[in-house]
Amino acid sequence: MKIFLRILSAFFIVVGSVFLSFALGHDDTLLMTNYEVKHHLVNEEINILQLSDFHNHDLDYPNDNIISMIEGVEKDIVFLTGDLIDQFSDEEDLNRISLILDAFEVPIVYVRGNHEYYSPMMEGLTNLLLDYGVYILEDDCIDIEIKGNALQIYGIHDPYKEKVEEGLNIDDVSPFLDKMLEDHPMDENAINILLSHRPEFMPTYAKYKFDYVFSGHTHGGQINMVGIGVPIIMGQGLFPHYTRGMYVETYEEHTSTLFISAGIGMSNQFQIRYRCPPEIVHVTLKSV
Repeated sequence: MKIFLRILSAFFIVVGSVFLSFALGHDDTLLMTNYEVKHHLVNEEINILQLSDFHNHDLDYPNDNIISMIEGVEKDIVFLTGDLIDQFSDEEDLNRISLILDAFEVPIVYVRGNHEYYSPMMEGLTNLLLDYGVYILEDDCIDIEIKGNALQIYGIHDPYKEKVEEGLNIDDVSPFLDKMLEDHPMDENAINILLSHRPEFMPTYAKYKFDYVFSGHTHGGQINMVGIGVPIIMGQGLFPHYTRGMYVETYEEHTSTLFISAGIGMSNQFQIRYRCPPEIVHVTLKSV
């Protein structure tokens, strides 16, 4: 009986907080979130720009325009971590993405998100990215040099691919990582980076000793309630651990750092952000 009352109380707290969040209003102020981290292999600092989870949002925000914001920050490489489009996208959304890509004159690397595997515009997006010379990674790796620094950038596919194509629910990405690293072994003299749409597999990513992981998917939870935090994120359940921001995890004395972008847009079924503004992530890798 006590357990039931606790569950019931938690339910009413969450529901009440959600309704309160709606009453308090929507937050659509676009942020540029900056992080600085150090790595012993960095010779000259590297500026990384991460954009994620567009979900058909307009280019304009109450405080700024996304293109003017990304043009105003130093960048040496750009990571796109999925869900640029979804099942509701159309040609207009591809046109907006094209305008954003026009703003970059540096290498761009992309991995798919879960929504893109069943978007009717996926072929159009793929062709658009290829036209712009974007590296599309799906269980693949590129070796690239940025300002004299050697980088290995890996990209893993989203497990929703198996759901769409085979009806399978995947809860372990280890086999995909095993195969990817078998085909493309890590170079201990390079900074290794993983792009993965989903952050909830971070304990697994850390075991493979990636230096840095960039993810999206969560939208930051979209609702961040005072005193409670984020109530739920699909794939993590109630009161999730991986929501937005920087997380540092250690496995066998190797430190892996995860960056989760809260994304540019929102879920089409749930058009609200409360205490969880959209963001662009800017990471500067510095020498020790």
